Amino acid sequence: MVLMLLRAATLPMYPLTDRTESRYGEIARAMATDGDWVTPRLQGEPFWGKPPLATWAQAAGIFVLGPTEFATRLPAWLAALLTLLVVWRTGVALAGPTAGIASAVVFASMPLTLFMAGAVMTDPFLVLGTAVSMYGILASTGDHAPHHSARRSPWRVAAIVAVGLAIASLAKGPVGLVFGGAPFLAMTLFPEGRRRLSAWPWVRCLVLLGLLVLPWYIAAEVRTPGFLRYFLVGEHVERFLNPSWSGDLYGGTHPRPRGTIWLYLLLGVGPWVPAMLSALWQGCRGGRLRSLPARPRYVALGVACLLPLALFTLAGSILPTYVYPVLPALCVLIGAHLANSGLVSRARWRNFLRTPQLVAFTMCVIVPALAFVPDTVWDGATQRRILKDVDADVVIYGRPITTLYSASFYSRGTAIGVEDAKDANWDRARVKGVSVVVVTKNFDFRQVPKDLRLRLTLVDQGHAAYQIWRLRPDALNR
Repeated sequence: MVLMLLRAATLPMYPLTDRTESRYGEIARAMATDGDWVTPRLQGEPFWGKPPLATWAQAAGIFVLGPTEFATRLPAWLAALLTLLVVWRTGVALAGPTAGIASAVVFASMPLTLFMAGAVMTDPFLVLGTAVSMYGILASTGDHAPHHSARRSPWRVAAIVAVGLAIASLAKGPVGLVFGGAPFLAMTLFPEGRRRLSAWPWVRCLVLLGLLVLPWYIAAEVRTPGFLRYFLVGEHVERFLNPSWSGDLYGGTHPRPRGTIWLYLLLGVGPWVPAMLSALWQGCRGGRLRSLPARPRYVALGVACLLPLALFTLAGSILPTYVYPVLPALCVLIGAHLANSGLVSRARWRNFLRTPQLVAFTMCVIVPALAFVPDTVWDGATQRRILKDVDADVVIYGRPITTLYSASFYSRGTAIGVEDAKDANWDRARVKGVSVVVVTKNFDFRQVPKDLRLRLTLVDQGHAAYQIWRLRPDALNR
């Protein structure tokens, strides 16, 4: 919890960067401003890249707290905090209270968790959903006292799984159903798992899942025809199987050598790599893998870990954040290993906490460091420094800004880009009574009309590449 609180303190300390964070931040800002909660929009166009759950949460934060970094990042932090609690409860369901605490500590202190706890992305909500469904599936077959009531109430457990799958699919799409349903499919391989799951009220569970998920997908297709074709086929098939896919509307692919996901796993797990390898070794040593058919819940967690890794091993376009769905199940397995092997006990918490203390010390350094980082450090990744003090009705970039999403966010939607000196958007600079700021790059005026070029007054050099100009009132002739 200390690590999570420290992470919360860093949320407002650095800007939203291009492309990912500022893109989702701008979508949320536009939604909060325009009031259209069905169709997410990016620079005025429908955004078909992701479902809207993360955007809804970020827009709600902006609506309540204003368009700030803290308001935009807070939902991701809350999603990570809820995931932490779910990981703890899952650890308890699997191997008891000590394993639950160990699992939570491992999850909270992984580098990728700390990063994602403030990332303006959809992944924190995907992982929250898959973790909730994982907990419901394991709780339905757990043996520990706190979960007897859950076992006696199949509808309650099935509802938990349905809600988790709904969160995952509204955050990321069909991949949420695949990752969230992986433990369930593993449980059906075992007689005990099939017996427990056969008591579920399947019809009510599926109806609940449909009621939570389908209305938005239907409304999105009705509002913007073509959404389902692009999202289901393009984003979920072409993106991963075709590294040269040119149909991406929102930023292109990320080609990586196949198998890079395993390197990302090591980086994301960080100081817990030895514990992860130890858990794997203990599971393999002495033929213990042969006993796994009698331990279906461990198999279910193993499948939850391996399925994303296996899928992304074959993918030709991945990012380091694709490892995040693996962490909840992996942390529960590591926590159970630490508890069952005697490495963790109430009398040995101090030794157990030494590794997280290293991360905590790092965070204690990062928090004050971020507080004093000048904006010049972020100049190449964000437009915040250029626009934070600009007071104008219209901000015109002398270049297209289709990828400078931070320009739209920090100008609160007033920034526009032009293609050339004849672009119709320059007419907005000739309207009487409208204050106009022009941003150029490397003093390039080829896209600025001649009648306006000589009436620009340099306000600020910006950073190394950009200049800020104000249009003198005598240029406003209409």
